[in-house]
Amino acid sequence: MGQEVILSGDQLSLVPPGLFLINRLDTDDVDHAVVFDSGNVLEIKIEEIGNKSVIYHLPKNKTLHSPTLEEYLKKRREQGDCNPQFSFQGKCVDQVGIQAAKSRLIKIHQRKEEYNWLFNNCEHFAYEVMTGKKKSPQLRSGMAVAGLLAIVSASSLLSSGNRRA
Repeated sequence: MGQEVILSGDQLSLVPPGLFLINRLDTDDVDHAVVFDSGNVLEIKIEEIGNKSVIYHLPKNKTLHSPTLEEYLKKRREQGDCNPQFSFQGKCVDQVGIQAAKSRLIKIHQRKEEYNWLFNNCEHFAYEVMTGKKKSPQLRSGMAVAGLLAIVSASSLLSSGNRRA
């Protein structure tokens, strides 16, 4: 999308109609990816989703959650996030893209997959709806850091072992 756009929760209601991949930025530096349907462009007829605007997948659940923007922001505030911030990661505003995303969302809903932080987390869900590809950039970054730490630790152990010999 180019330059990163960050909006507060109250500013989301001003976003023009379209389908957006957004991350809720937490104070604990964990992003939570959601699909934001501004203007009900998906026109989903699935009972659990209906004409709701925020669609996401949560741990320990096989179904999708889809509160209205107002319900979603109210819950965030009840949990102590008084001014939630959102980072826009992608958008879809043309009819072809929106219809493709709608089709993917319906298929994902029908699969009723368990949430799994490694293989099926909120980012996997949101990216699959928006792009057709399941991915989790946050998880990939975390695994890269963990791999680097493992290499450094192993190198340090080997180095200290060589000094003793």
